Amino acid sequence: MVALLILLAIIFILAMLALPFLSNLMKDCLDLKVPLEKKFEVFISLINQGILGGKGEIIKTKSKRQVNLFSDDEANKIINLYYSTGHLTVFLKFKWYHKEMEYEKTFYNMRNPSTFDQKDAANEFLEEAKIKMEAHMQSALGTPEQTANHTSAGVEMPDDPMSVVTDAYRDLSKDQRRAIMGFMYVIGTADGTSEDTVINNPMFLNQLRTLGLVWSECKTQLTEKGEDYIYQQLNGIDSGLAAMLMLNAFPLTRDFENRPAEKRTDKFYEAFGRIGYDRKAVDDNIQKILLMMKQFGFQ
Repeated sequence: MVALLILLAIIFILAMLALPFLSNLMKDCLDLKVPLEKKFEVFISLINQGILGGKGEIIKTKSKRQVNLFSDDEANKIINLYYSTGHLTVFLKFKWYHKEMEYEKTFYNMRNPSTFDQKDAANEFLEEAKIKMEAHMQSALGTPEQTANHTSAGVEMPDDPMSVVTDAYRDLSKDQRRAIMGFMYVIGTADGTSEDTVINNPMFLNQLRTLGLVWSECKTQLTEKGEDYIYQQLNGIDSGLAAMLMLNAFPLTRDFENRPAEKRTDKFYEAFGRIGYDRKAVDDNIQKILLMMKQFGFQ
């Protein structure tokens, strides 16, 4: 009984986090009609000036959610901007004397940033990034005591509810955790959607981080051992974990405009059928989670 209550609590926390997350992704569709480099033009201009001497150029990626800023004259630095659910995350990579540092900072509630908001955010990032870069240079030159000041943004706080979700996967083997990502991948690519599109899906990335994996390892397992191995690894997994997987994989059945994608939806049900959950069981689980969220006012 205690185990069941803990399981329900984990599913509730995941659903509580996922539903607002999905709602924000839909809002992103409108935001991203404006290219990222235009939406954050002031911010990018100031970052470019402060770190790349104004010589940086926008390098577009295959994802609308991110762009890179790079200069041949400052080739030891690269800046990546990633936008999701109304938040802007900035990554800086800086190499000095063959040693590389990474710095990351997220700015929240950036759907409609004013010029002043962008200036404040840019100045904050520049101030912190320059401190990190200076400490890194001193460390690379042989003053190791400086490394104590190096911190990594995004470190999970002990009271972060996501830590409860992460703990739910603790008893799975690494092959089983990789199989979860392979499971989501075969659903997302069922209609020919590109690998880049699927692995840059925010829900996919979130699951990857939660499991503590890198996609290249998951892809190697899928390629070398095949799709059947995914289902062998996940067949008979705990029903609570299966419900969490349903909640995480379901967004992959929708296209970028949140419309149903028929082939991916069919693959979604087929895949769960291969691990012991028929269409009715899947629908019942999803409906129970949605009903629970509605009762608690999260829908």
